[in-house]
Amino acid sequence: MRGKIRRSGLVALLALLPGAVLAAASQTEATDAWTTAGGVGGGEALLYMTVTNHGGTPDALTRVRCPVAWASEPRTTDRGEGGLSSRAVKSIAIPPNATVRLEPGGLHVALLQLKEPLQAGQTFTCAVTFAGGPEDVAVRVNPAGKTPGDNK
Repeated sequence: MRGKIRRSGLVALLALLPGAVLAAASQTEATDAWTTAGGVGGGEALLYMTVTNHGGTPDALTRVRCPVAWASEPRTTDRGEGGLSSRAVKSIAIPPNATVRLEPGGLHVALLQLKEPLQAGQTFTCAVTFAGGPEDVAVRVNPAGKTPGDNK
């Protein structure tokens, strides 16, 4: 009888774990994701978004998977003698109770090896993975040269 109680207790504990992972995932959210039209098949596009950590513990954006590209990588923009240059980073830190904006000239995600050029008005969904769990994020494609807030 004791073996059955232990097994059922373990089963109950394991049943709680997916809920705990989902609860952690809900602490960090990505919104307002966008990129610009253009690119060529096999080229790259830059993905931007706003990430908010509502929790009291640090989180990190570790991976992005989008149906329009074969690969992606988080990047930061460095300013050096030769101008701006982007470089890959392992992850993008999201401090507790903070908002981090991935925007031109700063942090962003490079969508690598585009499957086809991106068209203005197009939308797609990317799976964004945080240390606390994954989240699906809608991405809009803006006309080339336009950023959100441009009133041109």
